[in-house]
Amino acid sequence: MSANPRRLLSDTSVSWGEPGSPPWRVRRGTIIDITPGSALEAAHGGAGNLQNVTADLGSADTLDKSWLAN
Repeated sequence: MSANPRRLLSDTSVSWGEPGSPPWRVRRGTIIDITPGSALEAAHGGAGNLQNVTADLGSADTLDKSWLAN
């Protein structure tokens, strides 16, 4: 299980890995394990672009699905 599961709130281009490699396109709604305050958090748009989902895990009917709407 992830230690810090967080949902991406908006589409983001992430530059990570080898210098000069093309950025990754990460879509909103993606749940990823990112430690708060890390460089990886900054690469994904910072804390303002990530929503903590720890409290919602295990309760599928309370997990906010508004990000699925067009």
